[in-house]
Amino acid sequence: MSTWMPAVWTPAHHETYIDPCLEQTLKGNEPGTHFNKEGWNNIVESFYEKTGFRYDNKQIKNHWSFTKEQWKVWVKLIGDSSMKWDPETKTFGASKEDWDKYIEANPEAAQFRFKELQFTEKLEIIFDGTINAADTEASTGRKRHNGSSTSSRLLRKVQRTTMPKGKNDNSCDDESRSAVMVQYTHGTPMASEQSMSSSSPQKAKATWMPAMHKIFIDLCLEQTLQGNKPRTHFNREGWRILMNPFRKRLV
Repeated sequence: MSTWMPAVWTPAHHETYIDPCLEQTLKGNEPGTHFNKEGWNNIVESFYEKTGFRYDNKQIKNHWSFTKEQWKVWVKLIGDSSMKWDPETKTFGASKEDWDKYIEANPEAAQFRFKELQFTEKLEIIFDGTINAADTEASTGRKRHNGSSTSSRLLRKVQRTTMPKGKNDNSCDDESRSAVMVQYTHGTPMASEQSMSSSSPQKAKATWMPAMHKIFIDLCLEQTLQGNKPRTHFNREGWRILMNPFRKRLV
Protein backbone atom coordinates (compact mmCIF):
# COMPACT_ATOMS: atom_id res chain seq x y z
CA MET A 1 0.00 0.00 0.00
CA SER A 2 1.48 3.31 -1.09
CA THR A 3 1.97 6.09 1.46
CA TRP A 4 1.02 9.63 0.54
CA MET A 5 3.82 12.17 0.73
CA PRO A 6 3.77 15.94 0.35
CA ALA A 7 5.23 17.16 -2.94
CA VAL A 8 8.54 18.99 -2.63
CA TRP A 9 9.59 20.67 -5.87
CA THR A 10 13.34 21.22 -5.81
CA PRO A 11 14.96 22.76 -8.93
CA ALA A 12 16.13 19.28 -9.94
CA HIS A 13 12.65 17.81 -9.49
CA HIS A 14 11.13 20.69 -11.44
CA GLU A 15 13.45 20.00 -14.38
CA THR A 16 12.65 16.30 -14.18
CA TYR A 17 8.97 17.26 -14.33
CA ILE A 18 9.34 19.63 -17.31
CA ASP A 19 11.03 17.05 -19.55
CA PRO A 20 8.16 14.50 -19.62
CA CYS A 21 5.69 17.39 -20.03
CA LEU A 22 7.58 18.42 -23.14
CA GLU A 23 7.71 14.83 -24.34
CA GLN A 24 3.95 14.37 -23.92
CA THR A 25 3.28 17.68 -25.69
CA LEU A 26 5.32 16.58 -28.70
CA LYS A 27 3.53 13.22 -28.71
CA GLY A 28 0.17 14.97 -29.02
CA ASN A 29 -1.10 14.19 -25.53
CA GLU A 30 -1.85 17.86 -24.82
CA PRO A 31 -4.72 18.42 -27.27
CA GLY A 32 -6.10 21.52 -25.59
CA THR A 33 -5.12 23.54 -22.55
CA HIS A 34 -4.01 20.51 -20.52
CA PHE A 35 -2.89 16.90 -20.99
CA ASN A 36 -5.26 14.04 -21.66
CA LYS A 37 -5.48 11.02 -19.33
CA GLU A 38 -2.70 9.17 -21.13
CA GLY A 39 -0.44 12.21 -20.95
CA TRP A 40 -0.93 12.70 -17.21
CA ASN A 41 -0.33 9.01 -16.48
CA ASN A 42 2.86 9.01 -18.55
CA ILE A 43 4.15 12.09 -16.72
CA VAL A 44 3.42 10.54 -13.30
CA GLU A 45 5.24 7.32 -14.26
CA SER A 46 8.19 9.10 -15.85
CA PHE A 47 8.67 11.30 -12.79
CA TYR A 48 8.55 8.26 -10.52
CA GLU A 49 11.06 6.32 -12.62
CA LYS A 50 13.56 9.20 -12.59
CA THR A 51 13.18 10.36 -8.98
CA GLY A 52 11.73 7.49 -6.98
CA PHE A 53 8.98 9.80 -5.69
CA ARG A 54 5.43 8.60 -6.30
CA TYR A 55 3.43 11.83 -6.56
CA ASP A 56 -0.25 11.37 -7.36
CA ASN A 57 -2.11 12.91 -10.26
CA LYS A 58 -3.41 15.81 -8.17
CA GLN A 59 0.09 16.80 -7.06
CA ILE A 60 1.39 16.57 -10.61
CA LYS A 61 -1.54 18.64 -11.92
CA ASN A 62 -1.12 21.24 -9.17
CA HIS A 63 2.50 21.75 -10.21
CA TRP A 64 1.33 22.12 -13.81
CA SER A 65 -1.01 24.94 -12.72
CA PHE A 66 1.79 26.60 -10.75
CA THR A 67 4.22 26.35 -13.68
CA LYS A 68 1.61 27.72 -16.06
CA GLU A 69 1.00 30.73 -13.82
CA GLN A 70 4.75 31.37 -13.67
CA TRP A 71 4.86 31.27 -17.47
CA LYS A 72 2.02 33.80 -17.73
CA VAL A 73 3.85 36.20 -15.41
CA TRP A 74 7.07 35.79 -17.38
CA VAL A 75 5.53 36.28 -20.83
CA LYS A 76 3.71 39.39 -19.66
CA LEU A 77 6.92 40.74 -18.14
CA ILE A 78 9.17 40.31 -21.18
CA GLY A 79 6.39 41.57 -23.45
CA ASP A 80 6.26 44.94 -21.71
CA SER A 81 8.30 47.42 -23.75
CA SER A 82 9.30 49.39 -20.65
CA MET A 83 11.21 46.38 -19.32
CA LYS A 84 13.48 46.27 -22.40
CA TRP A 85 14.00 42.49 -22.42
CA ASP A 86 16.85 41.38 -24.73
CA PRO A 87 16.38 37.72 -25.77
CA GLU A 88 19.96 37.46 -27.01
CA THR A 89 21.68 38.55 -23.80
CA LYS A 90 18.73 37.38 -21.68
CA THR A 91 18.80 40.56 -19.63
CA PHE A 92 16.42 43.41 -18.85
CA GLY A 93 17.37 46.98 -19.70
CA ALA A 94 14.73 48.56 -17.48
CA SER A 95 15.72 51.23 -14.99
CA LYS A 96 15.16 50.90 -11.25
CA GLU A 97 12.19 53.25 -11.59
CA ASP A 98 10.70 51.12 -14.38
CA TRP A 99 11.09 48.00 -12.26
CA ASP A 100 9.53 49.61 -9.21
CA LYS A 101 6.59 50.81 -11.25
CA TYR A 102 6.06 47.45 -12.93
CA ILE A 103 6.30 45.45 -9.69
CA GLU A 104 3.88 47.81 -7.99
CA ALA A 105 1.31 46.90 -10.65
CA ASN A 106 2.45 43.27 -10.98
CA PRO A 107 3.91 42.15 -7.62
CA GLU A 108 4.15 38.52 -8.74
CA ALA A 109 6.89 39.57 -11.22
CA ALA A 110 9.30 40.60 -8.44
CA GLN A 111 10.80 37.10 -8.40
CA PHE A 112 12.22 37.68 -11.90
CA ARG A 113 13.96 40.96 -11.17
CA PHE A 114 17.32 39.31 -10.59
CA LYS A 115 16.87 35.92 -12.21
CA GLU A 116 15.09 34.74 -15.33
CA LEU A 117 12.53 31.97 -15.57
CA GLN A 118 14.20 28.62 -16.14
CA PHE A 119 13.59 26.31 -19.12
CA THR A 120 11.83 28.98 -21.16
CA GLU A 121 12.55 27.23 -24.48
CA LYS A 122 10.76 24.11 -23.29
CA LEU A 123 7.92 26.00 -21.63
CA GLU A 124 7.29 27.99 -24.80
CA ILE A 125 6.61 24.73 -26.64
CA ILE A 126 4.55 23.23 -23.81
CA PHE A 127 2.30 26.23 -23.25
CA ASP A 128 2.08 27.51 -26.83
CA GLY A 129 -1.61 28.07 -27.58
CA THR A 130 -2.82 27.10 -24.10
CA ILE A 131 -3.00 30.60 -22.59
CA ASN A 132 -5.48 33.37 -23.26
CA ALA A 133 -3.65 36.29 -24.88
CA ALA A 134 -5.44 38.70 -22.54
CA ASP A 135 -3.69 37.05 -19.57
CA THR A 136 -0.25 37.97 -20.91
CA GLU A 137 -0.89 41.38 -22.45
CA ALA A 138 1.77 43.85 -21.47
CA SER A 139 0.72 46.70 -19.23
CA THR A 140 1.63 49.09 -22.04
CA GLY A 141 -1.17 47.61 -24.11
CA ARG A 142 1.18 45.85 -26.48
CA LYS A 143 -0.47 42.70 -27.76
CA ARG A 144 1.00 39.41 -28.87
CA HIS A 145 0.41 38.35 -32.45
CA ASN A 146 -1.66 35.24 -32.90
CA GLY A 147 -1.96 33.64 -36.34
CA SER A 148 -5.26 32.38 -37.71
CA SER A 149 -3.83 29.27 -39.37
CA THR A 150 -5.86 26.09 -39.22
CA SER A 151 -2.69 24.07 -38.74
CA SER A 152 -2.25 22.18 -35.51
CA ARG A 153 -0.68 24.03 -32.56
CA LEU A 154 2.56 22.07 -32.79
CA LEU A 155 2.90 22.57 -36.54
CA ARG A 156 2.39 26.32 -36.12
CA LYS A 157 5.30 26.22 -33.71
CA VAL A 158 7.46 24.50 -36.33
CA GLN A 159 6.44 27.06 -38.95
CA ARG A 160 7.52 29.97 -36.75
CA THR A 161 10.77 28.21 -35.87
CA THR A 162 11.80 27.44 -39.45
CA MET A 163 10.62 30.60 -41.20
CA PRO A 164 13.55 32.75 -42.45
CA LYS A 165 13.56 36.52 -42.08
CA GLY A 166 13.55 37.27 -45.79
CA LYS A 167 15.49 37.31 -49.03
CA ASN A 168 18.24 39.57 -47.72
CA ASP A 169 18.89 37.63 -44.53
CA ASN A 170 22.47 36.36 -44.53
CA SER A 171 22.06 34.20 -41.44
CA CYS A 172 21.25 31.07 -43.47
CA ASP A 173 22.18 29.73 -46.91
CA ASP A 174 19.94 29.38 -49.98
CA GLU A 175 18.79 25.89 -49.12
CA SER A 176 17.66 26.89 -45.65
CA ARG A 177 15.64 29.74 -47.12
CA SER A 178 13.25 27.18 -48.59
CA ALA A 179 10.81 27.46 -45.73
CA VAL A 180 8.65 24.49 -44.94
CA MET A 181 5.04 25.64 -44.74
CA VAL A 182 3.36 22.54 -43.40
CA GLN A 183 -0.39 22.02 -43.26
CA TYR A 184 -1.95 19.33 -41.14
CA THR A 185 -3.78 16.56 -42.99
CA HIS A 186 -4.93 13.30 -41.41
CA GLY A 187 -3.23 10.18 -42.74
CA THR A 188 -1.67 11.81 -45.80
CA PRO A 189 1.76 13.18 -46.70
CA MET A 190 2.29 16.83 -45.84
CA ALA A 191 3.41 18.74 -48.93
CA SER A 192 5.30 21.99 -48.57
CA GLU A 193 4.80 25.06 -50.67
CA GLN A 194 7.22 25.89 -53.47
CA SER A 195 10.60 27.18 -52.39
CA MET A 196 10.59 30.88 -51.53
CA SER A 197 13.92 31.23 -53.34
CA SER A 198 13.39 32.52 -56.87
CA SER A 199 17.00 31.66 -57.74
CA SER A 200 16.32 27.90 -57.87
CA PRO A 201 13.11 27.30 -59.87
CA GLN A 202 14.26 23.83 -60.93
CA LYS A 203 14.16 22.39 -57.42
CA ALA A 204 11.45 19.81 -56.84
CA LYS A 205 8.67 20.45 -54.38
CA ALA A 206 9.33 18.71 -51.08
CA THR A 207 6.86 16.07 -49.92
CA TRP A 208 6.86 15.53 -46.18
CA MET A 209 5.82 12.06 -45.11
CA PRO A 210 4.87 11.73 -41.40
CA ALA A 211 8.15 9.91 -40.59
CA MET A 212 10.21 12.62 -42.29
CA HIS A 213 8.27 15.33 -40.49
CA LYS A 214 8.93 13.69 -37.11
CA ILE A 215 12.68 13.62 -37.82
CA PHE A 216 12.53 17.29 -38.80
CA ILE A 217 10.67 18.31 -35.63
CA ASP A 218 13.11 16.40 -33.39
CA LEU A 219 16.08 18.15 -34.99
CA CYS A 220 14.43 21.58 -34.75
CA LEU A 221 13.73 21.01 -31.05
CA GLU A 222 17.32 19.88 -30.47
CA GLN A 223 18.77 23.03 -32.06
CA THR A 224 16.30 25.26 -30.21
CA LEU A 225 17.33 23.80 -26.85
CA GLN A 226 21.01 24.18 -27.79
CA GLY A 227 20.52 27.91 -28.21
CA ASN A 228 20.86 28.07 -31.99
CA LYS A 229 17.55 29.94 -32.39
CA PRO A 230 18.28 33.28 -30.72
CA ARG A 231 15.09 34.90 -31.95
CA THR A 232 12.50 33.90 -34.55
CA HIS A 233 14.76 31.74 -36.73
CA PHE A 234 17.83 29.55 -36.50
CA ASN A 235 21.30 31.04 -36.86
CA ARG A 236 23.76 29.81 -39.51
CA GLU A 237 25.16 27.14 -37.20
CA GLY A 238 21.67 25.90 -36.38
CA TRP A 239 20.69 25.57 -40.03
CA ARG A 240 23.95 23.78 -40.86
CA ILE A 241 23.61 21.28 -38.03
CA LEU A 242 19.89 20.85 -38.76
CA MET A 243 20.36 20.02 -42.43
CA ASN A 244 23.28 17.61 -42.20
CA PRO A 245 21.69 15.14 -39.72
CA PHE A 246 18.41 15.40 -41.66
CA ARG A 247 20.12 14.27 -44.85
CA LYS A 248 21.94 11.46 -43.03
CA ARG A 249 18.74 10.12 -41.42
CA LEU A 250 16.99 10.01 -44.79
CA VAL A 251 19.77 7.99 -46.44
